[in-house]
Amino acid sequence: MGLNNKTNTFVSNNDTNSLIEDKKIDSLEKIGEEQISKNENKISTDYEYDVSATRIHFTTFGDSMGRGLIIFSQLAAIVSIFLPLGSLSAVLTQIIPFSPELDILAPYIWKLLTVIFAIIGVLSTLLFLIPAILVKNIRSLTIWSIVFLVFGNIFNIILVLVNILNFLFSDVPGTIVGVVSSCLGLILFLLGSLILLTTAKKYRENLEMTISNSIRKTSITQIPQIN
Repeated sequence: MGLNNKTNTFVSNNDTNSLIEDKKIDSLEKIGEEQISKNENKISTDYEYDVSATRIHFTTFGDSMGRGLIIFSQLAAIVSIFLPLGSLSAVLTQIIPFSPELDILAPYIWKLLTVIFAIIGVLSTLLFLIPAILVKNIRSLTIWSIVFLVFGNIFNIILVLVNILNFLFSDVPGTIVGVVSSCLGLILFLLGSLILLTTAKKYRENLEMTISNSIRKTSITQIPQIN
C-alpha cells in the first residue's frame, strides 16, 4: 500500500511538472508571436518610404539594360525625326492639298509644320532620354517607366507612321532607313520600358523581403526568457 502511494505521488509530481512546462512553452510562444508581430508592424511602416527611396542607378543588370535600350532607342528616334525632313513637306503637299487660294503657300506651310514637328520630336526625345539617365530611386524609376510605356510609345508609334508615310509617297531614295530606324526605336523603347518597370518592382520586393527577414530575426532574439 505504501508503494502505491509513493508511485501515485511520483506520477502526480511528474504531471504537475509537465503542466508547468507546457504553460511556460505556451506563454513563451505567445509572447514571442506578440513581440514579432509588434516589431514587424512597427518597423514595416517605418521602412515603407525608405524602400521606395532606395537608390537604383545602373545598379542591377536589368536596370542597366533597360536604361541602355531606352538611350539607344532615342538615338534611333532622332535619326527617324531628321531623315524625312527633306521630303516630308513635299509628301504632305501632295497628299493633303490646300484650297486654290492657298495652294501657292502650301509648300511653305508644310515646311514650317515639319520644322515644328522636328523641334517637338527632339524635345520629346530629351524628355524621355534625360530621366532614363538621371532617375536614381525606385519610386522615380517606377513612375517614369509607366510614363515611358504610355506616352513614350505613343511618340514612337507616331514616328513610325510618319516615316512609313514618307516612304510610300516620297521619291527620295533612302527613306526606308527612316522606317527601319523608327521601328527599331519603337521596339527598343518598349522593351526598355518593360524591363525597367519589372526591375524596379523586383528590386523593391527583394528589399522588402530582406527587411522582413531581418526584422523577424531581430524580433526572435528579443523574446524574453521565462524561468
